[in-house]
Amino acid sequence: MNLAIIFGVSEYHNYTPLEACKNDAELVNKIFSKLGKFDAVCFLAGNIKAFEAKQKLTEFVTNHKKEPVNELVFYYSGHGERDDSDFFYVFSDFSEKKKELTTLRNSELDGLIRNLSPSLTVKVIDACYSGSTYIKSEDDIKPTLEKSAKENKLGNLYFLHSSNSQETSLANESFSFFTYSFCRSVADLDGAIRYRDIMAYVADDMSQKGYPKPTFVVQADNTEVFGEIDSEFKNYVKQCLNIMGDDTDEGDDEREDKSETEKEDDFLEAIQKKSKEEFCSEVEAFKNIALVNDLLKREKWPDQILKIFDVEVEMIEHASTIKNSRDIGRWLSQESGLNYFAVPTYDSEIYHEEEYRKIPRKPSRSMGVLGELYSLRESLGLEGESEYKLEKIEKTRKFVDGFEYTAASPYRGVQVIFKPKYASVENYAITIVLIFSRKDLVFFMAREVLPYQSWDGIDRPKCKNWKTKSVLLKKETEIRGYISELISSTSAFISEDIKGKLGNNT
Repeated sequence: MNLAIIFGVSEYHNYTPLEACKNDAELVNKIFSKLGKFDAVCFLAGNIKAFEAKQKLTEFVTNHKKEPVNELVFYYSGHGERDDSDFFYVFSDFSEKKKELTTLRNSELDGLIRNLSPSLTVKVIDACYSGSTYIKSEDDIKPTLEKSAKENKLGNLYFLHSSNSQETSLANESFSFFTYSFCRSVADLDGAIRYRDIMAYVADDMSQKGYPKPTFVVQADNTEVFGEIDSEFKNYVKQCLNIMGDDTDEGDDEREDKSETEKEDDFLEAIQKKSKEEFCSEVEAFKNIALVNDLLKREKWPDQILKIFDVEVEMIEHASTIKNSRDIGRWLSQESGLNYFAVPTYDSEIYHEEEYRKIPRKPSRSMGVLGELYSLRESLGLEGESEYKLEKIEKTRKFVDGFEYTAASPYRGVQVIFKPKYASVENYAITIVLIFSRKDLVFFMAREVLPYQSWDGIDRPKCKNWKTKSVLLKKETEIRGYISELISSTSAFISEDIKGKLGNNT
């Protein structure tokens, strides 16, 4: 028996809606149905509450756990969240204060799948904003996924994830780019298509288009087949993707017959197109970076926030004033090939480490020539076992202590402080630091509660947990979209925190 679980979450109460995710799930459901491979499908799309999803998932597993399951495919499109220990599938009713109730942990999903004991498990995760992760050194999603699969005894496994731990997934109004590429692969490949073939296609496609790099986890022998693809099925997928017409196999043949001059013209045209669509001039960069501050001004915040707080927006002018800049420097040290206009800075420190040191033998004057022969044998390693002593050795090492910018910009970041008008409410802050290149703008965002240190004094933001989001610096719409989402999620975070501290009075 082959089973499939398909979730596409497009509506969110406290997050930006993701219209494409419903379309993603419906597209995958159509393709899986047409393939004729799956004996049963659990399908939910649109406004999906976490309890509903978990209930449907549990019922689906219970109904099939007594049957031999050859293959299980789990597909998810929607918001994703990360912490140090797990990945979370986020549903429509997501709440920061009720994270366990309003999300599904990847480890919990693996525990449910374990009841089915599938011979092969395939997960295809198109998690928009899945790259929004806390920045810590050597933080990666692969070990998290592999650990969960191992603990739940999922033997043969393919895991296709739309972006790595420090990037976000992208979508247009119709489909998410990763899902589109996944489905496009079965329209462009022929015969018995392996999951490994799909992964290779998606990796090349996303790379050529400059999209976020997908993450793949493989614990199988690379022979497992997604399906037998014929011309009828390929045409059906192309129809679903609206790529009929010029984008046919005949068109491919015509392109192969182009002259060398025509190919060179196409090559130049591709360079010009990418330069125009993705890369910024300094003037454009300054304009869009300045936009961030304008979008965060007091009047942009919801009335509910403005009734409770005085909102103060301050620009960060210098990298030296940024708290916890060390984690940003560490991130930059791992992204050295991406040409950001910022570099990590280093300091050195002395530390001690215990090592075994060989104890030299004391020379004996009475031994004369025999002593010299003994010493010679020892230096040649011909003597017996030597004696060693454990000693503390002083050493020096370099470490990342922050970062510095290598290019000018209107400012380096923005800090928003929420000062309450009422004694029963805490102070809050968000800090945004901007790292950019000719192409990309990366937002480092830290959100926190500021405790009172005295009657009137509050603690300053410490920025302990940075979360990242990368957009194209040239795309004003992407910058506006992220700031809109940030205002929405921050307002929800503050409101939920206040309600939680007021207790039963709300």
